[in-house]
Amino acid sequence: MLTVGIKYCGGCNPKYDRAKKVQELQKHCPQLCFSYAVPAQTYDFLIVICGCHAKCASHEKLSVQSKKFILYEEQDFEQLYTFFDTLNASAGKL
Repeated sequence: MLTVGIKYCGGCNPKYDRAKKVQELQKHCPQLCFSYAVPAQTYDFLIVICGCHAKCASHEKLSVQSKKFILYEEQDFEQLYTFFDTLNASAGKL
């Protein structure tokens, strides 16, 4: 199972419900293993979720093998749906 690390910003000025969007993504992609990102682990994918345009969430110490996504608007989640749907269709094994 592919792993997806989730890193949130501090939430000082969120423009949308970040946790709700992650829950929706988890329901859409049950074939992926989501967890809070920690520096001691390497993830297949990393999603850095910022609540505004400041994009202040630090992620430099987090390790990712494939692709890192940095999101700061609610609409940015659409790229995740597209990416993971395409990956799932092409791999057929997620």
